[in-house]
Amino acid sequence: MRRVTVGVVVSIILSVAMTLAAQTSGPSLRVLATATGAFVEVDAMVADLAAADVVFLGEPRTRSAGVSRTELTIVQGLASKRGTSLVLALGMFGRDVQEPFDHFSMGHIDDGELAASTGPWSDEQAEHQPLIDFVGGRGRPMVASNAPSRLVAEVVSSGMAALDAHAADHALFARDRQCDASGPAFTRFATSQAHADGVAASSDTLLHAYEAACLEDETIGESIAQAASVGGSASARPFVVSVNAAAQSDYRAGAVERTHRRLPAARLAVVSFELTDHLNEVAAPSDAAARADYVV
Repeated sequence: MRRVTVGVVVSIILSVAMTLAAQTSGPSLRVLATATGAFVEVDAMVADLAAADVVFLGEPRTRSAGVSRTELTIVQGLASKRGTSLVLALGMFGRDVQEPFDHFSMGHIDDGELAASTGPWSDEQAEHQPLIDFVGGRGRPMVASNAPSRLVAEVVSSGMAALDAHAADHALFARDRQCDASGPAFTRFATSQAHADGVAASSDTLLHAYEAACLEDETIGESIAQAASVGGSASARPFVVSVNAAAQSDYRAGAVERTHRRLPAARLAVVSFELTDHLNEVAAPSDAAARADYVV
């Protein structure tokens, strides 16, 4: 059992974080607002994101403690503005571990028990533990928003037909899936894979990889739509922050377009992260406006 209540004012946390950053040899991050092409302060980005209905934080493939700290700062700022309406959707966890996250948010289990319950995702939990502690430790809901990795692996191996054997597990993945291999989403995926891996566009390997990615995107989109529609009120509607792979939200594709199909009237905001060793020399990426609302 655990429940430690710490009286911490979020605005103070943000102030301290920014002060510590200013005391280092240089800034640890820069925030590009792609609508204007101007670099802005973190609090200006947070204020804008807080007006959205869903915010996607797209993590780069390369792991970085700096990205994790920045995500925490953003979520802390959003929580200070949206209060208890904030719901954290974790795209690195499958729906099969939703129950442990519910128990953690209710204070029934601690970090160690959560880690034991998430099993294969324990590395992801360790990397995101400060974020999980901040949200779940304050009793706010968390959603394990992806399809279970074992099902994704089956689709990679055998295609969507592999899901036919899991009819009893329908709650673990999106049932409404638009994964047409002749559509524009497949074309984008094939192009990206050809650049990355040199895989022939006509191969079963490519088709199955696309179907697996589509399964993840559709499941995350469905999970977010469900979280945004549960409870709340006109004055405090659910505000969903999704932490997911950049490939699932960059260019407003993947999980973003799948969420939009389910929540056509919602404002969806996208944040993308780019790692660099030469922060002060970084210019705005040429594709920034297409990629996200903010590039950090």
